[in-house]
Amino acid sequence: HQGEAIGAQLADRLVAAGARDLLATRKEENTEQTEMMETTEGKAGWTEPHPVSEARKQEATPPVPPIPIAPSSISNVAEEISSAVNVATPEQPLTGRRVLLTRSPKQSSEMAKVLQKLGAEVIVYNDKPNGTNINKDCGSMHPEFLCGKVRELRADIGIAHDGDADRVLLCDEHGKLIDGDDIMAIAGLDLLNSGSLAKKTVVATVMSNAGLESALQAAGGAMIRTPVGDKYVIDEMLTHGYNFGGEQSGHMIFGDHSTTGDGLVTALQILRIMRTSGKTLSELARTWTRFPQLVTNVKVREKRPFEELNGVLELVQQAETEVSKNGGRILLRYSGTEPKARLLIEGGVELHEMVTTAPSLEALFFELTDGRPETGQANGPREAR
Repeated sequence: HQGEAIGAQLADRLVAAGARDLLATRKEENTEQTEMMETTEGKAGWTEPHPVSEARKQEATPPVPPIPIAPSSISNVAEEISSAVNVATPEQPLTGRRVLLTRSPKQSSEMAKVLQKLGAEVIVYNDKPNGTNINKDCGSMHPEFLCGKVRELRADIGIAHDGDADRVLLCDEHGKLIDGDDIMAIAGLDLLNSGSLAKKTVVATVMSNAGLESALQAAGGAMIRTPVGDKYVIDEMLTHGYNFGGEQSGHMIFGDHSTTGDGLVTALQILRIMRTSGKTLSELARTWTRFPQLVTNVKVREKRPFEELNGVLELVQQAETEVSKNGGRILLRYSGTEPKARLLIEGGVELHEMVTTAPSLEALFFELTDGRPETGQANGPREAR
């Protein structure tokens, strides 16, 4: 009952703000129909309202406490996290920095205000939504636009959000894409070196590059993997007390500042690291080496367990034995969104050396599934689901 009352109160506030109350209109229509039906005998072709209907109209909704209206959570987070950028001394630590933003409109405008307050020159693109152009040729779905603009305008960094700004990809000062693995390497090593990385561990997914794990281990840290999906990363962090994790696709969870992926928090943290280290984004990205990857996608008729496909797991194990000699790995899984099997071969060797292993796996897939293998390099920014 309280929930219904709160809903009614919220509807009243919306109507007061100018919204059309369709529910009330329908209730009025239904009441009129009810009054016409609940009648006593009267003149032919005419009806009188039944007394019960009048009494029903007099029923009052029990009073409920007013709904607290909190200030914009985006603004709150922006102000809170901006203090992490504005560490130590200067009032405007980003003075002289040129920052380009693209998508999402609300988050971009909030972030632009924060960055300008911190002294940065800010240029925003794709900030005029029309209801149909979300992610169209922009944002983290199409970061090539922003990377081109960074080169053209000689900006220090480009920040590309997705439509709801829960993830972010970056462009360095040369217009080179900085994906989630790059961000995890930069932020993870920074937290590790400052003693702020809980249990000295970064939480990533099975899709993250093995070079990231190698870089963390070399610095005295560790990395654990979850299935693809930021919900699995968050669950692992909450369950075991880790405070930083993310995905190659740009979902980053800074557990000391938020409980979910937040592109605004992520971008500000990277700006903080750039300022405190005195390094450009491209210099920070060179703190780790990405292992070459080769991906084979095979269309399948059905997603049968791999154990039921004769010889597949044995051949995968043989291939993994070979690539593991150079710190590599093999990942075989079904896509969560397409009728495809995905085979990822990754190792600390050149791609042409891995190709000697891949064709036999492709041939076996083709024979068992009548699939059509599609092989390519997999170092892109968007994580396959």
